[in-house]
Amino acid sequence: FQLAIADLELEQLHAESARLHNSIYHLERSNIALEEFKDDGDCRIAIGENITTIERQRARIEMIRAEVEKRG
Repeated sequence: FQLAIADLELEQLHAESARLHNSIYHLERSNIALEEFKDDGDCRIAIGENITTIERQRARIEMIRAEVEKRG
């Protein structure tokens, strides 16, 4: 991902960051809804997968932020 964003224009970086923020928002909303069914094994797995995805996406947002700052 780090190598891929190095080739993107600033506008594309901002768009990707916005897309990731939107995705995180929806994953967090999904986890809130799934909490009602947390006793269900499949729901627990889905919540865990969403948390992992959120963490990965937050790391990507940080990489984008660092790339934007590097460019000035």
